[in-house]
This record gives sequence, C-alpha cells and structure tokens, in this order.
Amino acid sequence: MSAGRLASIRGDLLSRLVLAVVQITAIAWFSPGQGLPLDDAWIHQVVARTFADTGTLGYAPGQHGAAATSYLWAALLAIGFKIPLFEPTRWALVLNGLAALATGQLLHSIILRARPDGVTTRQWHATSFVTTLLASIAPNILWFICSGMEAMPFLALSLAAIWAATGDEEKPRRAIIAGLAAGALALVRPEAAPLGGLLAAHAFLRKRTRSIARIAVPWLASVGLYVVSNVVKTGHAAPSTLSGRRWLWFEMSSGLSRSDRALDFLDAWGTRLGSYTFDTSLGVVWVLVALAAYGALRLVLGSGRKLRESLVSEDAPKLLFAWAMFHAAFYLLLLPTPGHGGRYQPFTPLLFATCLPIGAAFLLHELARIAGAAEKIRFGWFAAIAITPCIALGAPIAESLRHANALAVAHIDATELEAGRFVDTLPEGTIASFDIGGTGYVSRRPVVDLGGLSDPKTAALLESGRISTWLVENQVRWLVLPQSYESTLPTFDDYRARLHLAGNASLRLEPVRVFETPFERWEPAIRATWNAAPKQVVYEVTYTKEAGPREVPLVAPKASRAIPDPARLVRVRDRIVAEHMLATLAAWDLPVDVKLIPSRPETESSATSAAPGAASATKLPGDPCTISLGWWGLSIDGCASASGGDPRVLRAMASEMAGRYFDAGDLGGALRAIPHVVAEARRRVDPGFHPPLASLTQPLPGGMRLSPMRAAGSGLLVFAGVLAAAIVIQTAARRNVRLSRLVALARSRLPATTASTLLLLTVSTIATLAVGCQQREDDVGHAITKSRAAVETAIAKGGSVDPVGSQPAPLVTAATAGNAEIVALLLARGARLDVRTADGSTALHVAARRGHHAVVTVLAAAMASNAVTLDAPAGPRARTALHDAAAAGSIDGVNALLRAGADPNKADSFGQTALHLVAAIEPLRAAAIAERLALAGADPRTADARGFTALHAAAVTDNLPLVGTLLRSPDLIDVKTPPGETALDLALRYGRDRAAEGLMNGGATIEREDAWPPLHQAARMDAVDRVANLIAIGADTQRRARGKTALELAVEHGSKRVEVLLRERARER
Repeated sequence: MSAGRLASIRGDLLSRLVLAVVQITAIAWFSPGQGLPLDDAWIHQVVARTFADTGTLGYAPGQHGAAATSYLWAALLAIGFKIPLFEPTRWALVLNGLAALATGQLLHSIILRARPDGVTTRQWHATSFVTTLLASIAPNILWFICSGMEAMPFLALSLAAIWAATGDEEKPRRAIIAGLAAGALALVRPEAAPLGGLLAAHAFLRKRTRSIARIAVPWLASVGLYVVSNVVKTGHAAPSTLSGRRWLWFEMSSGLSRSDRALDFLDAWGTRLGSYTFDTSLGVVWVLVALAAYGALRLVLGSGRKLRESLVSEDAPKLLFAWAMFHAAFYLLLLPTPGHGGRYQPFTPLLFATCLPIGAAFLLHELARIAGAAEKIRFGWFAAIAITPCIALGAPIAESLRHANALAVAHIDATELEAGRFVDTLPEGTIASFDIGGTGYVSRRPVVDLGGLSDPKTAALLESGRISTWLVENQVRWLVLPQSYESTLPTFDDYRARLHLAGNASLRLEPVRVFETPFERWEPAIRATWNAAPKQVVYEVTYTKEAGPREVPLVAPKASRAIPDPARLVRVRDRIVAEHMLATLAAWDLPVDVKLIPSRPETESSATSAAPGAASATKLPGDPCTISLGWWGLSIDGCASASGGDPRVLRAMASEMAGRYFDAGDLGGALRAIPHVVAEARRRVDPGFHPPLASLTQPLPGGMRLSPMRAAGSGLLVFAGVLAAAIVIQTAARRNVRLSRLVALARSRLPATTASTLLLLTVSTIATLAVGCQQREDDVGHAITKSRAAVETAIAKGGSVDPVGSQPAPLVTAATAGNAEIVALLLARGARLDVRTADGSTALHVAARRGHHAVVTVLAAAMASNAVTLDAPAGPRARTALHDAAAAGSIDGVNALLRAGADPNKADSFGQTALHLVAAIEPLRAAAIAERLALAGADPRTADARGFTALHAAAVTDNLPLVGTLLRSPDLIDVKTPPGETALDLALRYGRDRAAEGLMNGGATIEREDAWPPLHQAARMDAVDRVANLIAIGADTQRRARGKTALELAVEHGSKRVEVLLRERARER
C-alpha cells in the first residue's frame, strides 16, 4: 500500500472518529436526563414492557398491534426490560445514540461518493466531513435522538440499506445487508416497506441480477412477517393507528382540500426549519430551502456522468434523495403533518442541514467562475464560507431547543405521569385515557385506549362524535383527558368538547384531580415539540339512563353550505371550514344560512332588533335561520327552531362566544364559532344533538395572520425563482460565461449617446425625488410633528387648519400626537370639530382611544360649547368617545367627557355601555371609572347583546374590585342572562375564582347542583396552590356547601396537601 493511500485511510479514520466524538458530546449536552418529551415515546415503552413481560407486541397483553406501529423499535426497547442495565428511557437514548452514530458515518460515506468534477478528493472529503458533522448535530436531529422515538433507527437503516445496495457486487454480503436493512426498516416504520422494492428495482436497472434476490428475499421475509402477523392477530394488514392520528391532526380543518392541507404541510415544515434550524422568517426559509434543493441537485448529479457511464457507488446519493422524496410524498398524500416536533419525516431536517451549505458553496463557486476568480480560490474556501454562518446561526437554536426539550420532559412528568400515579390510588373501576403513554406506563392498573390507536372502531366513534357509547359499553369509571387552559371554548385541546362528552346527557363527568404545567413553562415546550395539552384532568364518570349523541352518517369531506362573502371579510380557509360545519348541521336537519356583510342589515327580525331583555315574537319551528356577520357584530333572523323557540337565547350565546373573537379582531374565528353556537343552543332542547364540528382556535389578536411568504402565497414562487436562478448560474458557469465578456459586450453594443441619455435621466429622476421629499412650509400637518411655533408659522404662510385633499385633518393629527396645546391653537384658528377619519372617528374619538386625557378635555369642552354631539358613534362597533376613553382606562378622559355631558348609557352595536367595557381593564382603574359613571347616572342593569349586565361582565373578566363596586346595587346578583345564568354562574363556568368569591361574599348563592364554590372544588382536587390563592383573597374557609366545609371535603377526598394547609389556617384563626 502506497504512503499516500495509507495517509488517506488514516485521515478518513481520524475524521470519522472526530465525527463520532463530537456527536457523543453533543448528545450528552442536549439530553435532559431521565424522562421522555412525548406521550408517543411512552407508548413505545409500554409496548416494549408488554412484549418483554408477555410476548405480545401491543399496548396491552393479548392485543397484538394495539397502539404499536414500530415492532422492531419496541423489541429493541424490550431488551432494556429483559436486561435492565439502564433505566428504560436512558436505554432508549443509548439505542438512538448508536443509530445517530451510524447515521453520521453512513451519511459521510454517501456524500463522499458524490464528488463533482473539478473538486479534489481532499477538498471534497473535508467538505463532506464538515457538512455531515453539521447535519448530525443539528438541533432537530439532537431532539430526535432524545425523543425516545424511532426516527433515528429509521434514518440509520435507510442509509445502511442504500449504502450497502450500491456497494461492490462481488461482495455478496453487501446486497444481503441491504435486504436485511430494508426489511428491518419495514419493521421500524410500516410506510418504509417500499425501500426494499426501490433497491431491487435499482439492481435490475443496473443489471446486477445476483443482487436482486439477495436484496429481495430478506426484505420480503420481513414485510411478510409484519403483514401476516397483523392479519393473523388482528385481521388487518396495517396498524390501526392511522385513522386515530388522522382524526387527531385534521379534525379542526375539516372541509379543506388535499391541496390546502399539502400547502399547510409545507408551511409547517417551513416554520419548523425557520424556528429550530435557523431562527429566521418564512421568506428567508424558502430561499434557504431553494439553496438546499440546489445542493441536493448537485449531489445527485455528482461527477456529471450519465447513469450508464457512472459507477454504481455514485448512485447512492440518487437513491437517498429518491427515497427521501418518496417518504415525504407518502405523508403529503396520506398524513400531511410533520407530527410531534417533525418526527414523522426525519429526512427533512437531516437533508436540509446537509444540503444547504453544499448548495451555497457550489453557488459561490459558480459565481466565482463567472467572475473569473475560481481558479485563484480553492473549493474548500467556498465551503468554509457557506458553512460558517450555518454554525453561527444554529448554535443558539440548539440551546433554545435543548431548553424546550427539558421543559417538555418536565411537562409530561408533571401531568401524564402524575395522572398515572394518581389513578393507582382510586377505587376499583375501569380506567380510560386519551393520552395513554405516560399514564399507562406509570399506572400499575390497566389503562384503556380512548384515542383510537388500538381499534379502528374507536377512531370511527371519535370521528362521528359518539365515543360516549364506547364509554357506556365498557362502563369506564375513571377517565383521564387532556385539557387546555381555556375552559369555555371548544378548542383543539378541550377534549371534553372534542369527544362530545360536555353536555352529553348519557353521562356526567366530575373532575377529581387536575395536573397542570404553568403556561410560561408549557408554551416553549409545546411550540418546540407539539407534545401535549397543558393539563391532564382525571374525571369520575357516572352514567344516566338518557340517550347519548344520535348516530348520523358523516358528511362528505368536501361537503359545504355556501357562505357569501362579497367583501372578502375573512380568510378563504376560515370560510371553507365554516361552510363544512354548516353542511354538517344541515345533515343533522338544522339548516343554517350565514352571510358575511360589511354593514348591519337594514331590517332585522323582531327577535334580534329588540333589546336583549325584551320579549319578542318567534316564528314557528322549522323556520328559516339566517345569521349575518361582520365587523359591526351579528344579527339573527328567524332561527326559532335552533333555539327552542326563543331566538334571544341564540343571540346571547352567539354574542358571548363569537364576541370573544370580535373583541380580539378575529372575524374568521367568530365565523367558525357560529356553527358551534347553533349546535349548543339546539342541544338545550335536544340533548342528543352532537354534530361533529371542527374545533376552534383561541381568539388571536387581529385573527390568524398568514405570512405572504407561505406556500399558498409567494413562498413557492420564491423557492422556484431562487432554484431556477441557481441552475441558470450553474449553466452559465459551465458554458464558460464570464463577467468581463458580458461587460465588454454591453459596452460594444451600447452607444455612447444612449449611455449619456440614461445617465441624464437617472440624475433628473433623483433630483425630482429629492424635491418631492421636501415639505412645504405651509403644511400644517407636518408642522404638528415639530412644534407649536412651526404650526403657527405654517398657518401664517397660508396653511389650512382643515383637511387638504387626501391628507389627514390637522386636528386629528394633533389629537393622535396627544398635543393639547396644538389642538387648542387649531381650534382657536377655526379648525372644524366634525372632521372624521375613514372609520368615522372624530379627533375626540382618536384622543380618547389613545388615552390623551388633556386633548379630550380641550375637545370635549369645545364640542359642548359649540353644541356638537359628544356621543357620535364611530368605527365598526359604533362606539362613542366615552366608550373609547373607558376602554383605554383613562379616568381623567372619562371625567372630562362626563362633565361635558356625554351620555353614560349610550350603547355600541353590541349593546355595551362604558360600564361593560371597563370590566376588561386594570381592576382598580375599572372600579374608579365605574364609580364615576354611576355618579353620572350609568345604569348597571343595562344588558348587552350577550345578556350581560356590568356585573356579569366583571365576573367573566375576574375583576374583583369592579365586582365589589357593582354589588352596591345588590339586586344585580340575581339578574340572569337569556340562557339563565347569573353573574356567579358565569364566574364558576369561566373558572374566575376571585370574582366568584367576591360574589358569594356579597350574598350570591350557588343554584346549580353540579357546582361547588371555588375553595371547595380546589379542596376536593388537592389543588394546594389554588387554595392558597383563594385564602389570600379572603375566601371563607368556614363556608359550608352541601353541608360540608372545604376542610371536610379535603379529608373526604384524600387531599393531603390541602388538608395540611387548611388545618394550619384554622389554627391561625
């Protein structure tokens, strides 16, 4: 062996050793220690333990395939239970670490085979080593390693099969290894079964006849083992988890087309790569993805030789990218979601991190060739320039994802695992859970799967909204459900609503314990890993003899009931989802028409035009139901059959649920809420009415703001443009196009006179723009931004104090700036008080909205002295300046308006007075403003469109000081909304402990049989922090509910921590 060859081997071994050492170091640094961040990872642990203990490859003994898709991964994990050298989660880390090391070595080997012409072996070896190192320790890959999932074995086996299949045919072991790896891969991920066929087809095309059988036999044996075992044990060839997962991920986007979901899938990955590879915007991500695609293209092209002329070993990159694209296409068509933290498609972050620096390096090299500098600079320098920013930008993201992963592990431990420990202490009875991983692993009692991972029939019941029939049949006594912080909207994480157990007449759910992670610790974890809801709630289930949800056939995925939106007020996707929900209501014999219109209809039915508390005529059952919607609010025409004969109930419920989205400026969310409101109203008179409707999102300020760079917008165009530009540059470089020649050609074909003309035009254009940018000295609006003296000068030079052309009125500009002195000057010079902005706002509205009380004082006094109304409505909600000042929390502004004669009982388009609006501001300010409004004659009994008095509004916002102020009118305590709720009922439903305690201290009593005072409820569930907070705000520890104190309930329910706290409190008294 020559000295050069020996040195090359030593260099290769050294680089591989360094690669492995750096990977091991990065994994040790990233790992959070004992624990797993995903419920699915804990499911694998349960399956592995069951397999080790009973020989059943399934979640429960005797249930082969239940909640199990990765048989080989479960078998490998089972070794840790049979030979307990490591704690089970650490054994999963060891297995994933070994797979990661193999992935790094194999990826390095495959990239080495793609060396292009013009790059020396040494330079390409260094480039391959650094890019492989960067990809192997990329943040997403480190997370896969520590996730406890099978993503890394999937990558390692894929690369091993491809590497072996493209090896020397004279070494038969290589082909056999390829077949074994492909077969093992099918046992790791069932959707990976086609890889063996791809490799066999490659051998056929390459006329490697001896390799075909060597690959196909072990591969087909493994696939056959998987399929036959499933058919024999379960009657199904494929695992039963797919249908449950489809419901989980796509229930809230019902009605969207495959193309819509495919574009969402691309956006989800764009966001993932932009957040956890490099912290950058979606637009930049598309540029980077295009560069990565160009890098992949160059790796596939390799030396540039035709397939028949190239070596078989050079086919490895081609097969790798073909397989990765096939795998992504599978998910794009059948399950278009990245899954928890992107684990469904692990090739995406791996190849992105690999190909991006390679693509950038090649592009820089081609640009240098065109510039004539490539001969002076080695390719390795271009690679270094491309790789350095990737390392600099990726390092902080790795730290961020490491922290989020640790929070995710802690969250699963604090919620699901704690729930599992708790259910062991409960009395006998069947236990069911939606998230079965962590709970089932810790609990020593059997936990039944409610999430559709074990039985396709369960998934079908989930889709139809009839899972309660399964609970009844199995007589489940204890139920563990995920829950969001939000308890009043049917959101994605509210599984009581998603599973149609809330308001279900066939059963009752009584919360027993709540296990929760604080938002500030949960939010980074869920954003990074998409792992679990913030709470796990343990319920006791009791059954009635009432019927549950009716069985109604599901509507077609593309079914819709059109919603006219001529003004395009909402996003198309919000309208499509709402149209599908309306089609579902129609299938349940409740047709509803919804219209989106920019202004309130001129005529409304008597039911909706009447005051919220007034009696109204109703139409006969079966009447048409039309709901109109816009930024102005909503109106309801007919709909008596949807509301049990009283449309006021439907209007109040719609105004409450949709109103939360209106308040946030989320009209699309309000539209999607309407079908839920209609269903809930109908359910009041028809308990079996549970149509499966898409879940809602939380109200978002301004609605769901989609980036213009999303895939459906300009994202794919940017991607295609950058990729095309890179290919054009490559083509130009290969054809020896040089920049010097292009410049010379331009000079030769561009006459001197033409050049002079272009220069003159450029100079004149710049001069024109410079002159246009200069402000006129008589521009009053611009002078306002400077000083009072500047305004006086502008007026003296002939500037107008009233609007000129399309420019905003100077008075509005001054009010916006909050400059009372200039406002007074403009008024003294004759500025009109009635000038308005595009939404009808006067300068007084603008100043009140911004809390500029000094300007409000000046303007209000001027308007009062000039007999100009102070109560002019403005904006889509038709609010007065007093509304705006109250909502801004401006005490002085409210005082000024009231002194000037503003009407404190003026209502906006939602029926809300200023007294309603102060409920949402800082509590002490709210109480002070409420007192001033009351002195001015504000009527606290006025009900808004929700049927809420000011006391109801204060209860919903948990505004304890305002509750205390309003309770000076004790008759408010018993006022009910059209659906029949008092302020205390609302406080209990929304979980507003402070308001509830204040109301009970003020004399309110609980009338609902299923409700407890907050302190008693917290004592029952051992919520010690909640009890401490309630005691701190003055909760009465001696109050009795159903004849028991909170302490007695704590003792009865085994709430040890609360018992200790309450006993200490009793001793202090």
